Amino acid sequence: MSGEIGYGVTLSVSDAFPAVTPTNTVGNVTNVTPPNPTRDIVDITSASSPNMAREFIAGLIDYGEASIELNWNPGDAADVLMRAVALERSPRTYRLTWTQMNPDVTCTFQAFLTGFDRSSPMDDKMTGTLTLKVTGAPVWA
Repeated sequence: MSGEIGYGVTLSVSDAFPAVTPTNTVGNVTNVTPPNPTRDIVDITSASSPNMAREFIAGLIDYGEASIELNWNPGDAADVLMRAVALERSPRTYRLTWTQMNPDVTCTFQAFLTGFDRSSPMDDKMTGTLTLKVTGAPVWA
């Protein structure tokens, strides 16, 4: 049987840029969408393209955004850290760790915090969603 559940995934963030090792753990993670690549395709068709057919080459890769949902606790360490990071103009280093794998699987990447959406419903848990715009290529290990 194959397949796993996402239980045990953690998020860590570096103290500052360009720190390589993320040391601050952001707790209460409930859902993670890691960086996912898309590749641009560049049209190189010319008036002399064979058979009047369009021609293309592979362009640059964009690793998009990572999204992390968490149980939000106003004023806790993660809330204070993410509110501060949201004001920064430099990326930080982030690491997702899937601790249920043996050995752990990690995805380390640099990103800008572009969104920190929080919700405080009257009759349900408070939640937060971090949106991270990835810059460069993630490293999976």
